[in-house]
Amino acid sequence: MPRKLSVFYENFADNGTLANGSWNSSLPRGNMQTEDIGVVAQTTNALPASTWFSINLQNLQQVGGIALGPTNVSRGATWRVQAYSDAGLTTVKYDSGDLPVLTESGIQSLMLEWEDDGFWLGIGNYVSRDILPIYIWHVIPDASFEAAASQYWKISIVDPGNADGYVRIGRLVMGRALTPSINYAYGDNNFGLTPATDMTETIGGRRDFWYRYSRRSLRVSYPSLPETEIFTNVFRMNLRVGTHKQVFVVPDPDDVVNGVRRSFLATFKAIPSIQQVSYGRGSTAFDLEEVL
Repeated sequence: MPRKLSVFYENFADNGTLANGSWNSSLPRGNMQTEDIGVVAQTTNALPASTWFSINLQNLQQVGGIALGPTNVSRGATWRVQAYSDAGLTTVKYDSGDLPVLTESGIQSLMLEWEDDGFWLGIGNYVSRDILPIYIWHVIPDASFEAAASQYWKISIVDPGNADGYVRIGRLVMGRALTPSINYAYGDNNFGLTPATDMTETIGGRRDFWYRYSRRSLRVSYPSLPETEIFTNVFRMNLRVGTHKQVFVVPDPDDVVNGVRRSFLATFKAIPSIQQVSYGRGSTAFDLEEVL
């Protein structure tokens, strides 16, 4: 059974103080705090001593999920999230351990072309970064929820074999994680692409197309949630996010095969509405589109 969808919202990282690692002076680490994902932060090299940073969130915050990207991290790289009780980063409160990056161990080689980079490892090669923005993310496990309430954090990336010779990151998200107690309904959901294509048509009927990009979209519905949950957790997110604040959506945190396709930085097309469907129960739906 898949783990439940999570939405990271109320990004505490935007008001944090970043430090450490080795970052290009013209592409500083602070660029991860801008909403424009084209304004990137870039390390000076790909050595582990350079590809990390710490962040002081200014106050103790209940972080439920972390996401980085778009990024150029390599397949086979790892990353790690740690929370500390002190500014000196000496006493660990939470440690994710080494997390895999872009792993797709479930793909069979017969599904790939022999010239694909990942053919012999069973790793897909569909993630062309000029087409699909790539993110890495981590949902804090329920068992570690209290331990992950912290002001001081460290995020490390180990990717010394990066072909670019540096690590590049467009956005840092460290927020609350809304994870409804019941997962979204099967059959009443939609994941797709919304193209931005200009078209002109001549008098004779010939059409010319100018393709610009395709934006991922996701709609999921929750036909029955506890009323106390929907009027607290969902309503809180609605108040904090609206349709203008960025969120990060992870439909299934355990999906290592399709996760990079399905998870993305987004905004809500409309503030999720709340309906009362029966005594003590409510319904809602999330309609999201990708930030490009």
